[in-house]
Amino acid sequence: MKRLVLVCLLLASALFARAAPTAAEQAVLDHAADFDKAIASGQADRVRPFLHGRYIYTEPLKDATTAQPKLPRTLEDQLANRLLREVTVGLAPLHVTLVDQTAIVTGSYQVIERPGPDHTTPLAPRLLLRGFFSQTWITTAPGNTWLLLSEHRSLHDMQTWASALPKNDTVPSLTVASAPTPPPETTHERRERRAQLAAHRGFLPPTFTDLFRSYEPTSIGYTVDEGDDSFMDFSFSAMFPLLAPDNYPANLRLHKTADFFPPTRYSRINLYGAATLRAGQYIGTRPSSPVVGKRFNPLFAARFWALDGRDLASPDNFIELVYAHESNGQFLTSKTLYDRQEAVYAKQASETPNGSNPSFPTNVAGRSTRDNISRGWDYVGLNFSRDWDTSAPPFLPWIKDDVTHILNAKFNYYLPYGLMQKGDEQFNHSWEPGPGGHRKRYDGLSFRYSVTVNPDAAPGAGRGFVRRYSLTWTTGYYHPAEFNTFKAEWSFVIFNRLPLTLWMRYGYNRDLVDYYVKDQSFGLSLSYWNF
Repeated sequence: MKRLVLVCLLLASALFARAAPTAAEQAVLDHAADFDKAIASGQADRVRPFLHGRYIYTEPLKDATTAQPKLPRTLEDQLANRLLREVTVGLAPLHVTLVDQTAIVTGSYQVIERPGPDHTTPLAPRLLLRGFFSQTWITTAPGNTWLLLSEHRSLHDMQTWASALPKNDTVPSLTVASAPTPPPETTHERRERRAQLAAHRGFLPPTFTDLFRSYEPTSIGYTVDEGDDSFMDFSFSAMFPLLAPDNYPANLRLHKTADFFPPTRYSRINLYGAATLRAGQYIGTRPSSPVVGKRFNPLFAARFWALDGRDLASPDNFIELVYAHESNGQFLTSKTLYDRQEAVYAKQASETPNGSNPSFPTNVAGRSTRDNISRGWDYVGLNFSRDWDTSAPPFLPWIKDDVTHILNAKFNYYLPYGLMQKGDEQFNHSWEPGPGGHRKRYDGLSFRYSVTVNPDAAPGAGRGFVRRYSLTWTTGYYHPAEFNTFKAEWSFVIFNRLPLTLWMRYGYNRDLVDYYVKDQSFGLSLSYWNF
């Protein structure tokens, strides 16, 4: 039996093992690697000797920068297209096939968008593409020089960074002409392209982030609230296009500019659906460690992305119109229901063994009952977001890198009667304690200022996550600045992969139930600003 197993293992190894390349095949692979190094150098005179006079280069089907012709007409255009837009690193040939004087080389590749000033290494990883390639090499006779006849690259993954760049953000000049910019894609061409894609792979995009993006930060952490028990706090937020799954800008900025306010124009209207869910679990402070819903915020948005001088959008540049519903998903709407539920919680607390939960407070029933008071509104909103690049601000002297400033302004008008909430649910003066008041006195106007420090220049460092310092001021649009809430956030990355946020709030809007209560809270969370 042991011999039979050994024979099977040897046969499997022989079937799946990849034979080492022959001397002739290795020569082709070495030639392909030399060609890749020549492309990375950014010098046309080093690349041209590798190319056949009828060389053809076919680009990836999905391009993350600007649209270019799939088949440039002339050799000069083909070469310029490669040198201006691609710096290939980490070429890893997988296989070579020799047929007489023809060699087919296939493998995987990585592309960084822009070369550095020495034409050999990337200045900063602003755009990283991963995909597969196929090359056709020919020679007139065995032993002669191989020439590249055709090459095709396909894209299967993309990751971006917003890295520090010099003030003079220009592409090094080359000795070949650049490919002409094609006319914009017409509506008919766009519909035809989407129909062809749908016929091949369905309507869903190949990657998750082509369909879903974060609308607000998604996080999980621990929150300590004044006047409430501390709890594990988790939120999930996502948005998705309602018409087409390919109308997002890049997750992070691809280009930086020295202009304080770069020239912009706005895109056509883009329709989105989005939702933010927040809940808290009270671990060890209440019987059964309940999970309490705190916020349910579905919305529909019409967003206009701001395009810079290169017609590239940033996720923090837009104007947006919103119709939304916001509630805590609870059910207590009257004094009778409140008293009945409080009695249930009091009985539950009295029957819980104190030996395992000695820290249960005597008023746990009252706190649990308040969490079940129903709040809900429909609202219409206007959101504005803008970012710009400068050097590090003087009030953050420990930052030495260039930074991106982000300003968000939001106005929400709470409707007394809406499509999803048939009558708003405010503070009920007849049976709730406290000063109370309509939510428009405490919320509706919000301004957030953020300073984002660009991630490390090394590929993969922090996986695109950045240091971010944010300050948010929230007040009501009825008598603005009468009731104010301030929230400070410090986001940073540890171990190059864990984006943590330390935050503190002072003022109102602790949650939807107690939006009118003035107190303070703080917490630490694992917070993802995008995914």
